[in-house]
Amino acid sequence: MTEPLFHCSDVRVDRLFAPEVDGLTLTVAGDASRVCLLGAPRALLLAAAGQLLPSRGQLRIRGSRPRGLLERGELATAFFTDLLESSRTVEDHLHASAELAGTEKDRREALVLEALTRMKLEAFRKTKLEKASAMVRRGTHLAAALATGADTLVLSDPEEDLDSEAARGFVLTVEKAIADKDHLVFRGRQMPSVGGAFDHVLVFSGGTLIAEGAPAELALAKRTFFVRLSSDAAAFVERSAARGWKPESLGPSYLRVTLPNDTGTHAAFALAEEAGTCVTELSPVLVASGALK
Repeated sequence: MTEPLFHCSDVRVDRLFAPEVDGLTLTVAGDASRVCLLGAPRALLLAAAGQLLPSRGQLRIRGSRPRGLLERGELATAFFTDLLESSRTVEDHLHASAELAGTEKDRREALVLEALTRMKLEAFRKTKLEKASAMVRRGTHLAAALATGADTLVLSDPEEDLDSEAARGFVLTVEKAIADKDHLVFRGRQMPSVGGAFDHVLVFSGGTLIAEGAPAELALAKRTFFVRLSSDAAAFVERSAARGWKPESLGPSYLRVTLPNDTGTHAAFALAEEAGTCVTELSPVLVASGALK
């Protein structure tokens, strides 16, 4: 029986001397192999990528610790906005990645060529990274992960720091390139702008899993948002109720509101300032039959 792609049991992950994830328990059930983690803290991404160890609990990918998978060459990661060694060519960087992962020497050339093709980088293989465009460098990150031959990938948000037009083409390339690989893709707080390549979505707010399910089952609750404030929400709740936002308190500084159709999200930030606090998180509510936590 195949182990779940992603499993956490009472996981705590600290970053910058504080817990970003605490008490997280989840299992991606069934045969899901393409998972999107929406709004997950960066600490969870780093832990899944083997760069941070949980301070408590168990985090497993296909039943194993991420660092063990990395050491065996069974897991590769791509952080799309990280810096690259600028003096190398694109092809040299892919060869170095394959070698570092312990890939057999007689397989490296074929894997590098395949990775270049998947990411549409064939024309840039001899380009030095210091002279490459931002999009070529971004594509090189994933090509380097593919060149390892790993069966499982952990990726940061492909759309991070991209405008919508650039994101559309790049994300479609990424989706096609990783379609036959098990993958965990950590996205921002908005649903992916293009594609539908995931078979399971995990939705987080403030380090807490709030919803999960197949993409077809998840949908935005119309104009409804989770709001987290920097201080007590009482004044914000009173003012938002007066405006007809239907506030529902979920904790001392955490609530759910439904904005009128003619009210933009900027109004929540303005109202928080009026109430003597500020919005630290604003994320859309997603609902699914049996999925809302």
